[in-house]
Amino acid sequence: MIGFKHAGPEDKAEIIAISKKIWDGHDYVSTVYDKWVADIDGFFVCVTYDSAIAGFAKVSMHGDNDAWLEGLRVDPSKRGLGLGKQLTRYCIERCLNRHIENIRLSTYIGNHESIGIIESHGFKRVAEYKALFRPINPCEATPACYQTLSDPSLVEAALSGEALGEFYGYASFDFTFEKITPRLLKCLVSEGAVYGLCIDGRIQGMAIASTRHSKVSALFLSYIQGEEHYSALIDAAIARAESLMVEEIIAMCPKNTALRDSLVNKGFGEWDDHDTNIFLYEYVGK
Repeated sequence: MIGFKHAGPEDKAEIIAISKKIWDGHDYVSTVYDKWVADIDGFFVCVTYDSAIAGFAKVSMHGDNDAWLEGLRVDPSKRGLGLGKQLTRYCIERCLNRHIENIRLSTYIGNHESIGIIESHGFKRVAEYKALFRPINPCEATPACYQTLSDPSLVEAALSGEALGEFYGYASFDFTFEKITPRLLKCLVSEGAVYGLCIDGRIQGMAIASTRHSKVSALFLSYIQGEEHYSALIDAAIARAESLMVEEIIAMCPKNTALRDSLVNKGFGEWDDHDTNIFLYEYVGK
């Protein structure tokens, strides 16, 4: 018999045991488990089969009307029972019952089974990115010429409509994407995560580099604008990563050849040969 229950501290060992079977033992759930359990705005749910935990998923809130579905896992030994489909439907219905207007998630191109499930449940692909990464050596001392931006209204006014469009209006934080809104910008500015190049009192180039939603030791180059200043802005992100002593910097690059070339020229590598490999989905209903 299939059932659902909230995940609690008492379920940690069982859930981590399932997580260790995912991604060749490199799943991140163990690093965020306690945080997920403590989150009172979203929910962390398990699907059970014959009273044993067989899978789980997390829904996090990015504002009152924006839900983010992540960490959906099913025990490999229980696949073929439809548990992933029922868990997805359960999360959608919970969100709809709370009158949440937007439900989003992301997935890797190789997750064929997950892609089939989410698309069959009314999720539409709204954006595609290429994941790029660069290992960080704290001893590099990368030179950087930039200014941390401290005025959210100035940052909002300086946002380029063209660049926002290229990024589909989102900032990326690992595999998590958030709509770039005044609320998010205020949070990022307060964290010192927004910086730019100011010439003659005007912002000529701007970027966001943050550890927000970090599940690994990484800094995320979340957004960048000002093509002629890409090189300096990327150097600034690398320098920030060095100062934070993280292991790598990760960028979700949209279909922007100039930006991708600039990242590669700065030592960023690729996980695979796909043109894009990270897909962003939004629930639109059936």
